[in-house]
Amino acid sequence: RFVQVGRPGQSIQEAIDAAREGGWIFVLPGVYHETADATNGLNITRGLHLIGLSWTQRKVVLENSGGQRNGIAAVPADHTDCMSCHSSLAPPFDLRPGVDMGSTSDTPTIYGLTIAGITIKDFDNNGLFTRGVDGFAIVNVHSVGNKNYGIFPVSSKNGIISHSSAVGADDSGIWVETSQNVRVVHNLVEGNVNGFEISN
Repeated sequence: RFVQVGRPGQSIQEAIDAAREGGWIFVLPGVYHETADATNGLNITRGLHLIGLSWTQRKVVLENSGGQRNGIAAVPADHTDCMSCHSSLAPPFDLRPGVDMGSTSDTPTIYGLTIAGITIKDFDNNGLFTRGVDGFAIVNVHSVGNKNYGIFPVSSKNGIISHSSAVGADDSGIWVETSQNVRVVHNLVEGNVNGFEISN
């Protein structure tokens, strides 16, 4: 398995792009500003393990580099260009004229995803967003000041969200939407309009 270590001043996205399916990426503590994508801080399009080596005094922090909408988007490759379909990533996620999301398959295309030890901060819409993921672990992930949703798996299954937190969302801190077999345990949500939301 490919192992990549990211350091402050380096690009986490470059490490993600270089990693093989199922590979491991370890990120050293520090504040990271990713600039490769104007919409998402990080794009993950295949199964891998992204591990922030955070500890009590020093954390891995992914911060909005300016005008970005999602902190981390773990979605099939053809979904990373969010703004080609949506005019807004704020609820109710308005579609551009002529776009029919009913034709989009919800069959999972990402298998085996771990995101751990990362604080995601101050994105315009969502902290961590997933779609079409089968088999995921979101552990020790902290959403701070992401405007709409903190941790937001959609159309995903067989996952766990644990020992994570969300604060400062004007909608839901943790929202599990249209997903199957997802456990949400040992988390803290505070200072959001809704703490937890589960919907199908």
